[in-house]
Parts: sequence; structure tokens; C-alpha cells
Amino acid sequence: KSNLRKPNIGMFLKASKLWKIDKKKSFMIGDQITDMEFAKKAKINGYLYKQKNLYKFIKEKIIVNDK
Repeated sequence: KSNLRKPNIGMFLKASKLWKIDKKKSFMIGDQITDMEFAKKAKINGYLYKQKNLYKFIKEKIIVNDK
């Protein structure tokens, strides 16, 4: 039960100490509910990925929404 394992946000907190992370521009792409729980706890956007084409998914969900 490490704090570094999802859905805990220990790895995010550790990374935040090393680098300046802009939560408004950060996001999590994952294929598990625990990935979305992580995103919610870290207060970043989460995208549940269940498709076959990751590029298409990113283009539709993230690039289009960023404009």
C-alpha cells in the first residue's frame, strides 16, 4: 500500500517538488478507473481511454478542447 501507487497521488506530489507543474495544463490519460481517481485526487483533468487509436483519442479529446 505505497502512496506512490495509483489511485494515490504520491508520485504526482513527488514530481511536483522536482518540477513546476501547471495543474490547469496537466492531464491524465488512463485505461482504468484508478487512473481517473488519481486525476480527481490530483485535481487535474482525467481522460478514460478505451479506444484502439491513441493518437485519434488525443486529437479528439485534448487537442480540440484546448483551442
